[in-house]
Amino acid sequence: VNIPALLLKYLKINCYSVLKNSFKIILYMKRNYQHSKWTSVGKVEGWRHFEVINVNKKTKELELFSVCKKKIKVTVSESELQDRSKWLPSWRILEKTDDK
Repeated sequence: VNIPALLLKYLKINCYSVLKNSFKIILYMKRNYQHSKWTSVGKVEGWRHFEVINVNKKTKELELFSVCKKKIKVTVSESELQDRSKWLPSWRILEKTDDK
């Protein structure tokens, strides 16, 4: 039995598997976040309603712009966007708070 050949074969299979899974994650992020709408629980630069304009697949960050003032752009991580204490999916009307 040629151990280096078996090791090489094992590495090729695992590398392919990792690349395949990474590609699935990238497609999932692109498909599910591109042009999605979000409401910030607290105001971000004075606004709450945002839309995703860019998905950075490598860093898992998303660029959002304010719907009311398109010049305002923010970058958030995917994990931050999934935190329901900070962001809510879709545009929602929230109770008035004292945020400035």
